Amino acid sequence: MHFTSQNTFAISIKNSDEWIQSEPIYINTDIKRTTSNSYALPIDGCISIILHQNNELLQLVISSTCEGKLRFISIATMLVIANHTQRNLKVLPFCVENGEKIESIRRNEIPIGQCVDLYNNSKSHKSKKGNAIAFFTNISSRSKHKFQPHVNSFIAIGMSDKNSFTCPIKIQPTLRKCLNVLNDNESFSINVSILKHEEQFFVSIFNDTQPILAVKNNTDFNLFVAQTDMKNPSAKYI
Repeated sequence: MHFTSQNTFAISIKNSDEWIQSEPIYINTDIKRTTSNSYALPIDGCISIILHQNNELLQLVISSTCEGKLRFISIATMLVIANHTQRNLKVLPFCVENGEKIESIRRNEIPIGQCVDLYNNSKSHKSKKGNAIAFFTNISSRSKHKFQPHVNSFIAIGMSDKNSFTCPIKIQPTLRKCLNVLNDNESFSINVSILKHEEQFFVSIFNDTQPILAVKNNTDFNLFVAQTDMKNPSAKYI
């Protein structure tokens, strides 16, 4: 779609029966911005933006390139997840505002109903390039006040809509993270890798055929076991 803009433009996306509009996006970093909440898009480069409506956040990446006298602007989701296991999974995307610790949020406050289906990469599903994830639920207690455009994003992985998801995984470059997915009395091991290209994050989920550690729970209640970073004592899990 062609459009002409001298200084700024905005993006509007329909969510249910309402429209969400972004803050002004300046078409050049040299233009003086009149509001601190605006964005500046370089002529050759990309930026990440956030659109918000109540407790829902839409995280997008806008890229700009030039060919001849034409400038091409493309819009993509911030997160793409590919399920390379043999099972259909569900992912729960959510975020908290900068400076708030996720440990302070109760587990039952995470909205399980907002999860997204991740079909496996079998021939019957066309998801080999991954599932685009755009909407995140803001579970921060600070969201009741003025919205802050800086957030930390997480995902949790499960097999059903029940409250049996993995520990939260922060969206940041990660070579390999080992997790266990529960589904009633069944469990299986997965490993997750996260790569970042420009402003986009690509998450790949694989079967973990050789888990580093296997823990058998012989109690009558669920336990959560998470990796810890011994070099960073302040980190509860990674």
